[in-house]
Amino acid sequence: MLDESKGIGIVLLLLGLVTGSIGVFLFFDKFFLSLCNLFYLLGLYYVVGTNKILKFLMDKEKIVGSISFFVGFLLILINRTFIGFLFQSFGVYKLLFTFLPNFISVIKYSPLGFILKIPGIKQATEYFLYNKRLPI
Repeated sequence: MLDESKGIGIVLLLLGLVTGSIGVFLFFDKFFLSLCNLFYLLGLYYVVGTNKILKFLMDKEKIVGSISFFVGFLLILINRTFIGFLFQSFGVYKLLFTFLPNFISVIKYSPLGFILKIPGIKQATEYFLYNKRLPI
């Protein structure tokens, strides 16, 4: 079962998802996007802890994603919300790209699997699942 700090972290991550969605729906509102970032960072802190977050973000292969994410965060703070959102989206993509095939496979065999059969989404998921390159 979840202990209290992980439960708080999950709630904070969900609040980050909600405030991020509201921020995008309100045409990239600075307040909601900043609040989203704050909730995400606090949620990660409560779920996995400081050492694991720093180890993940400072990995050699993920440093470009980390820098891009934090540059986007700073751009949002100085009221360049759309550009900051694009930087953060790219950073999250670079940080979580290795987890994407696993995440797609989990969704594929869940009750939400029908979403992956929608045209457009189907081609994108097939690209992520089957387009593997060697690191050479």
